[in-house]
Amino acid sequence: RSPIVALNIGEHDAGAVSDELSESYGIATRPGAHCAPRMHRALGTEEQGAVRFSFGYFNTEAEIDAAIAAVKRIAESPSIQPQQPWHWNAFAGKRGFPEGSFPCQER
Repeated sequence: RSPIVALNIGEHDAGAVSDELSESYGIATRPGAHCAPRMHRALGTEEQGAVRFSFGYFNTEAEIDAAIAAVKRIAESPSIQPQQPWHWNAFAGKRGFPEGSFPCQER
C-alpha cells in the first residue's frame, strides 16, 4: 500500500486534470514534475507532468472511492482542454524563481 498515487489520463495535461478535480469534485491534487525530472524524461511525460494524490490517515474509504470515480468520469469525458501545456519552467516563473532555475530542476 502507498498513500501516494501519481497518474495521467491519456494525453490530458496534468494541470488541466488537477484543475478539473479541484473545481468540479473538490479534490485537491498536485500536478507537475514533483521534483522528479529524470523520471518524467524516462516516462516521456516531461511536458505533461503527472497528477499526484497524497492520501493520509484521515482520508476515508468513501473519499478514496470518490477520487476513483472522479478520475473515471474525467477519463470518459472528452471535455478537458488544457489552456496551455504545463512545464516546470512556467511554474517556476510564477513562483518567483528565475526562468530555468526551479529548485527541483535537473542541472
